[in-house]
Amino acid sequence: MKLDIENKTAVAEPVRQLIEDNRIPDDNGDTVFNFADGRTIKRIHVTNDTRRELVNGRYAIVRLDEKYEVVPNGVAEKIKSQDASCIVLYHSEIN
Repeated sequence: MKLDIENKTAVAEPVRQLIEDNRIPDDNGDTVFNFADGRTIKRIHVTNDTRRELVNGRYAIVRLDEKYEVVPNGVAEKIKSQDASCIVLYHSEIN
């Protein structure tokens, strides 16, 4: 059992690093973007450009601890391969 916990921690650190290094900063976003996390509707504030990229399927939303972060799809794909439970909103490009 201890090995399982250590494995989860080992996977969590690379995922955390991927998210922190590649997140799209939207601290000053004035547009609300609603999305579903399980059965709950959540919202984040993003810029208009980030909202457009989310709608067009170029960005994804991932969960990091108790926060949500926006990352490019390529990063989301790497995160998905390591810990799919972090992915909240992800789909391929619509174009």
